[in-house]
Formats: sequence, C-alpha cells, structure tokens
Amino acid sequence: MAARLRDLISSGSLPPGSRLPAERELAEQLNVHRRTIRKALSALAHEGAVTRHVGRGTFVGSTSVGPEIGVLPNSIAPMELMDARLGIEPVIAAEAALRAKQPDLRRMRLCLRHSDEARTYERFEEWDAALHRSIAEATQNVVFVMIMDMFGKVRASEEWDRLKRRSLTPERRALYRRQHLMAVDAIEARDAKQASVAMREHLKSVRDVMIDAAAV
Repeated sequence: MAARLRDLISSGSLPPGSRLPAERELAEQLNVHRRTIRKALSALAHEGAVTRHVGRGTFVGSTSVGPEIGVLPNSIAPMELMDARLGIEPVIAAEAALRAKQPDLRRMRLCLRHSDEARTYERFEEWDAALHRSIAEATQNVVFVMIMDMFGKVRASEEWDRLKRRSLTPERRALYRRQHLMAVDAIEARDAKQASVAMREHLKSVRDVMIDAAAV
C-alpha cells in the first residue's frame, strides 16, 4: 500500500505540499482497511515522502520520492542520531518556548495524550515522534522542522527499531511521559531555559537506555 501511495506522489498526481485525503477517504478509494492506510502513511512519513501535522492532516513532502530515500536511515547509527539530537533538540525546545502559539501547544498536548493511550510500540513511537516534531513546528522555523524530519527518517532504521523495542519497558515509558510533560509545561510557561534542560535530560535518558540495550 505504501508503494501505491508512493507511485501516486511520484507521478505528480499528488504534488508537493498538497494535502492528502483523510484516512477514511483513502481507504474507501483504494478499497482497503483504514489500518492499512495508517501503516502506509506512517512508513511514508518515516521516509520523508509525507509529513503528518497533528490536527491538520497529512501533506506531500517537499522533496522528490525516489529509490534513494531508503538509503539514509540505515547508514546512520542510533548513537550518532542521539548525539545530534542532544545537540539540537534542547535548542529547539528553548526556541519553542519563545515562539509557540496556542495551536502549537494544543498539538503538543494532543500528542502527549495519544502517546499515553498507545497500546502498541508502533503507536507509541509514532506519537513520540509526532510530539518532538510538534515542538519543532512551534519554533515557526522551517529549518528546525526539516531537521526533525531528517531525524524521523533515521528513526525508521532497523537498528533504531531493534534497540528502541528492546529498551522500551513500561517503567521507561512512564519516565519518558514525565520528561515529555516537563518539557511541554516549560514551553507553555515560556521558560526557555527549563524547556532546554528538560529536553536535554529526556534525550540523555533515551540515549543511556539505548546504549544499555546495544550492550545486551
């Protein structure tokens, strides 16, 4: 199904920046279950072929879709990604605290709620990524959003998936929830320093548990 949607994008039927029909409409058009559409869109989002904006819909990415897209994720080690995230995302969180608008804050809260309610690893990972992207969107800086989209592609790698699945226990999910909440609360309070600190502490926790998982 992802291939069928990818072909539509590549053919120009869905030009860059255009909004995709809702999941229900796509499912009816393509005669498949909504669950199938949801999985396909998640795969395309990881590739960068589409971007998913919580509360606004799914849009065709600005970059072309081609066979080279799948090369990037598996060429970057998870720890390289985490080092980059530690250097950049605290800055993004601080900037979000200064520039976030009310719709941005509502999207963050929505992501938190869906993350809490996620019953599968896949859904948790999807909403976790959506939260981090919503924080980047709150900076009102497209470059930060592009960086988060690149991070999202790397999170689609087989090695990231393996380590994250191995390390994501219920206790760690609870920890990540508290850390996410601290970051979002600081952003909403316009406390740039605390938002940066909270994001850094969260990412350090993720990196540390993934290092432990890699050593097993």
